[in-house]
Amino acid sequence: EIYTLSLHDALPICVSVSSPWTRCRQTLAPWAGLSDAPILYEDDLTEDATKANPEAASRVMSGLVAQASGPTAICVHRPTIPLLLQPLRDAAPSTLTRLFPSSSPWLGTTDLLIAHVVHTSASPSVIGIERHGTRTKEVFGVPS
Repeated sequence: EIYTLSLHDALPICVSVSSPWTRCRQTLAPWAGLSDAPILYEDDLTEDATKANPEAASRVMSGLVAQASGPTAICVHRPTIPLLLQPLRDAAPSTLTRLFPSSSPWLGTTDLLIAHVVHTSASPSVIGIERHGTRTKEVFGVPS
């Protein structure tokens, strides 16, 4: 018997958070559509906002890491990745921090970085990091 795994089975997203800019909206749309997850647009995650007020963008990411809200998809712009990964790095043990992207281009177009975060009474903790290439834009006809 052959079992077919859907994207939703593989990545059951509960909520999606994104910069409201078109490129991020296009990238996140297939994932959110498969899961029927609401998309929350955060103005503080745009390139311009992150450059103008990095602390506000970092607070958004820190809040996402701190709350136990189930699987969350987050889409941001390549230049903002180093700053916005920092809250995850801060919650990761040194044995896992080497798995985070460490130089530009950070992640390729349509690449995913999956951080497994557990929430204990003490604080959130990253317990695993995965990196995946995807074909979602190709499969769903989203412009590259």
